[in-house]
Amino acid sequence: MGFFRDSVGVDHGFLLSGGSFTTIEPAGATTSNANGINDSGQIVGVFTDAGGTDHGFLFSGGTFTPIDAPGAQSTSSNDINNAGVIVGFFTDAAGNNRSYERNLDGSFTFIDAPDATATFVEGGINNLGDIVGDFDSPTGTHGFLLSGGMYTIIDAPDAKATFAIGINDLDEIVGAFDPSAPGTHRLGFLATSVPEPSTLLLLAAVLFGLVGLRGRGPGLGQEQVLTETVVGMPIDEVLTRGRVAVQERAKTPGRAGRTREILADSTEVQRSFSLL
Repeated sequence: MGFFRDSVGVDHGFLLSGGSFTTIEPAGATTSNANGINDSGQIVGVFTDAGGTDHGFLFSGGTFTPIDAPGAQSTSSNDINNAGVIVGFFTDAAGNNRSYERNLDGSFTFIDAPDATATFVEGGINNLGDIVGDFDSPTGTHGFLLSGGMYTIIDAPDAKATFAIGINDLDEIVGAFDPSAPGTHRLGFLATSVPEPSTLLLLAAVLFGLVGLRGRGPGLGQEQVLTETVVGMPIDEVLTRGRVAVQERAKTPGRAGRTREILADSTEVQRSFSLL
């Protein structure tokens, strides 16, 4: 599942199953991308109509259902869990980039990280209903985990931008980050749960050793400790656990299927680290 670019440069969604390759594209679409699939074979993605507007879609039982967040200029559907809950992001009528959870009854729950100027769920919901994504704020770009109504910020050590992209049923999180050091390229990480509450082990590509990271959730009144294990790993080798994967597209209208560019002078997140 994903997308391919044809000989004239147009993107089309596809499904590869049992050695059979099937194009996944709603009728009338000018481009499409298949972004997520669950164990029942339901597929979600994004397509562009003849007028240039991006819409999310659900492909289930041979039928395409368009998905548009209320009041949206553009919508992308990026992941679906086994219950059929869909997540993605959209651009609202005012031009703000926000995210959503589409519930089983077709209603939408908006996802806006605390203090965010833009929130993106690019492909991360597991069967427990936990969601990962990233958001822009005055302090930079941060990953987040949304679980039980509580946000936990995820920042790779010494990163100027962190993106949380996928999560499986073990609450293992994959993503990418841009190191703050000059002359470095985008790298990938795997964060895995450990027994202690609110703690993660983060496999990141920066230093060698163990460091402690602190993130703040809304209304907590205190910092939550995240521990990180550091291992080198280029972005094209980001680990896949369960059914989570990383993908990036070079298509930007409405930020659907976005490829993110972080400026070299991005504000670095203020964090507290300690060697373990």
